Amino acid sequence: VIAMSLALRERYGSGLPIVYAGGVMSNAQIKKRVTEKITDAHFAAPAFSADNAAGIALLTEERYKKSIGS
Repeated sequence: VIAMSLALRERYGSGLPIVYAGGVMSNAQIKKRVTEKITDAHFAAPAFSADNAAGIALLTEERYKKSIGS
């Protein structure tokens, strides 16, 4: 993640804002290691970085119930 981020900045400019979000990126250890190298990195709050699997499961249940007429 760090190497990828630094490569993006090298290619597109050092002022490129970088925002990390998503289930894995809400991990505190990842955030700590990334911000040691990229001090102006931005991380979405863990509440906004939840795993999509739970949402997909709820949508699937809703669609299933509609399909069986429940």
